[in-house]
Amino acid sequence: MAAISLNEALTYLAGALRRPFPTFVCTLNADHITRTRQDADFASAYAAADLIVADGQSVVLAARALGKPLPGRVTGIDLTWALLAHCASQGHRVFLLGSTESTVARCAAELKKQNPALQIVGTHHGYFADPMFIRAAIAASGAELLIAGLGSPRQELFLAEHLPATGCRVGIGVGGAMDVWAGNVDRAPVWMQRAGLEWSWRLIQEPRRLLWRYIASNSAFLFLLFRELLGGARRG
Repeated sequence: MAAISLNEALTYLAGALRRPFPTFVCTLNADHITRTRQDADFASAYAAADLIVADGQSVVLAARALGKPLPGRVTGIDLTWALLAHCASQGHRVFLLGSTESTVARCAAELKKQNPALQIVGTHHGYFADPMFIRAAIAASGAELLIAGLGSPRQELFLAEHLPATGCRVGIGVGGAMDVWAGNVDRAPVWMQRAGLEWSWRLIQEPRRLLWRYIASNSAFLFLLFRELLGGARRG
């Protein structure tokens, strides 16, 4: 995981958009950490990432507890938003992949509304059966930035396997960010984002879907953290 700020990550990816080889970005949270311990394919996808940033506040707190402090959170939605503004100013082409057909279309329209110079050269919903067809369509579009809102672990698995064949120079998974940009759901207030409480806002909005996921993943994450802390104490 990279100990970098949002601005540093943006600078790195701005450079990656000028390089002739792909850069795969992962946004790490507690759920992803526990998944990598349970799912070999997901762990392999993370191992293939060129840049891993701390998306979750729990990751930032855990790094501090382990004596490896980070500059702060670098959320996928904030990093991608900043990257889209950069693409608009520099003429880089963007492809949006994920969510439903209507949502990805609204998302593209809203992003264009916010950044009129943004070149969105293609969109496709996330309910596809043939990844080879999708990656060929992305390659044909001439996109340089691929934003995948397929949810985890599907978006990471897709990018790890198919990003090189798309011809895109940067690929990043954004989870449910397209729903936020399309106006389907509201993002947490800024004070909650800064306090690291964005997860609670999402839980309030979707309790049936997220409650048991949060309980399971956070419990497993705490177990892993305590085990690492105990191991460090014994080694010390």
